[in-house]
Amino acid sequence: MIKLILGNAISGGALFLVGALIHDFTDMNSLGDTLAFAGIGYAGLSASLIVIPFYKWIRPQMTTTLNDRAQSRAYDDLLRLKNLLDQKIITSEEFEAKSRELKARIL
Repeated sequence: MIKLILGNAISGGALFLVGALIHDFTDMNSLGDTLAFAGIGYAGLSASLIVIPFYKWIRPQMTTTLNDRAQSRAYDDLLRLKNLLDQKIITSEEFEAKSRELKARIL
């Protein structure tokens, strides 16, 4: 499958190159433009056949990592908040209000 996709992408690139050469070195600009844009489109579609499955594979892993990071950050914030409460910089009411929000992120 990968060989087929790469072959199609290379074919699209070659089509683009032919179109660009026709455009630049002959008087057939519209034919050159058409071939060049067709090559870009063909190569792009072929490349998307690789990118889309990769995205579907990586997305759940990214989501898990981001959720873990958010939970870790909320836990650290809760510890800092507790430290501020212990130092009497914030009131217990302020601590309770903010800690409920942070605990919801952690759990």
